[in-house]
Amino acid sequence: MSRLVAPDGTTIIGTLESIPGVARIGNVRTDGAGRHTFDYIGETDVRWNEQETVSRDGQPVMVDASGAEWPLNKCTVEVSDDSDEDGDDDDEDHRTTEQARASP
Repeated sequence: MSRLVAPDGTTIIGTLESIPGVARIGNVRTDGAGRHTFDYIGETDVRWNEQETVSRDGQPVMVDASGAEWPLNKCTVEVSDDSDEDGDDDDEDHRTTEQARASP
């Protein structure tokens, strides 16, 4: 099994994403200078199909378990051996469909 780690050794948990949304508004007020303010109604329509990974300087931005952000090229892959003594992987999620069907 392997994991991506930040330069300080913290596990990377995912990528930073930009997800557009439409924040619903209610009442609109205009002041004497023509500036508008809005009362938001507390609802946002998220546009999931427009989700994109954030990049900086051409590198995807990774997020570690503490919330810190790192460029992918500063992170490293850490490989560990999670096998039991006979070399079988005990994690059922890593089995193929055929292996799962053959098991009782």
